[in-house]
Amino acid sequence: MKIVRQLCFMLSRFFLSAWVGAAAIFVVTSIVEQTSEEFDSLVRDQLALMRFPYYYLFGFILLGGSLGTLLLTDRSKFWIRWWISVGLLVVTLVIVLIDYFAIYMPLQNMISPPGTARTPEFESYHNYSKYINELHVTLALITALILCSVGMGQGKASKK
Repeated sequence: MKIVRQLCFMLSRFFLSAWVGAAAIFVVTSIVEQTSEEFDSLVRDQLALMRFPYYYLFGFILLGGSLGTLLLTDRSKFWIRWWISVGLLVVTLVIVLIDYFAIYMPLQNMISPPGTARTPEFESYHNYSKYINELHVTLALITALILCSVGMGQGKASKK
């Protein structure tokens, strides 16, 4: 049973770190695409409509996987960090759900059909989306740092 708990802990850290990295790559490539002079507004909208559902799906899978596997770990040696990490992951998942339903879905409707003119309402929602994504990715990064620091400095000192 100990090996299963250790495997779950490793997977939890992996899923969380993978999400932070994937979100960073997604954001960088999206910014390049959206600010490129090579694409017109129709193509930019089509790219956003194609990519963002997968961004959220991938986020739900990795964040949910991290939380699920963390719940199966042996927390006896790091119970305070475990509770903080579980709490941060729950908050992060709630933020992603709010972002998806309250911000992304209305944004999706505002650019459907692709090429629709941007309204002030779109700009407001787009700014909300940037801030809320920065928040949830930052919380995920903090949680990953907390979990990756578990066990540091607990090795036995080498004897000379």
